[in-house]
Amino acid sequence: MTDSSLQSLLEDEATAEALAIVLARAEEGNGTVTWQSVSGAVPAEVWGQIVGSELLVSVGDSFVIDDPPALREALNTAGIDVTADISIEETEALPGWRLTDKVAGAGALVLATGYQIPAIKSSVVSGANIMFGPLAGAVPFWMLVTLLAVTVAAISTGVRRRLVDQQQVTSIKERLKTTKEQLREAEERGDETAVERLRERRDELMRSQLGILTHMLRPLAWTMLVTVPVFLWVSWAVVAPQFAIGATTPALPVLGRMAWTARVLGPVPLWMVYYTLNVVVSNLVIKRATKRVTDNQAAA
Repeated sequence: MTDSSLQSLLEDEATAEALAIVLARAEEGNGTVTWQSVSGAVPAEVWGQIVGSELLVSVGDSFVIDDPPALREALNTAGIDVTADISIEETEALPGWRLTDKVAGAGALVLATGYQIPAIKSSVVSGANIMFGPLAGAVPFWMLVTLLAVTVAAISTGVRRRLVDQQQVTSIKERLKTTKEQLREAEERGDETAVERLRERRDELMRSQLGILTHMLRPLAWTMLVTVPVFLWVSWAVVAPQFAIGATTPALPVLGRMAWTARVLGPVPLWMVYYTLNVVVSNLVIKRATKRVTDNQAAA
């Protein structure tokens, strides 16, 4: 593209601003630009004027700028900021752990030691038995386990929805996937400038993805404050003499009558398998129901 034709485009303020947007869009992605990527900010007639010039070179369904450094220099000379008229999406940091989250995490770790330390288990079970003990004598054990599993699943789902920004987590994953695809295309095209920029963006998004792991531990810390006491209490109640649960033999499909303490999967007892299955199924049902309600609200 000749300097005179570029200057003629820059003489019109609307066209000059459109050129800045086109350059920013190209640099934001893999070095290419399409009408779809700028249609929200560039008028159709101005886009047609730019395409009709020698500024853009057609590459399949998209375009590349013939001489990006020259265009940037010309825009800077004209006093036009390339990023002033376009919002380039930045990677927002996921929320970190607050003081209350750290306290909950410390409490969860203390409770978890109850799996190995009898004194802590005894303390946790004593507290849980105040709430669950009366229920054990009022309803069948299988029903009690189901109620506890549903409660645990509901609390876990609620905490995750409150603490995890699922939209942002999904956005980071999708942007990383898109960036990797753009990087591959830029490498195939031999655009070193775009390759360097996209590698930096990929590395930034990968660091953000690592932050997702820490972000996902926040709800785990809170839910363990419920799940650990419930599990410890059930493991104690099934062998507690006052409840006489271990001696009961419920009738099960395929397996027939078996004691709750019988081993069914290697060293795993029946009550643990039953409890785990209830939690898993309850989680799936609650998640689907919650998603359906959310989708209906969004549609309304």
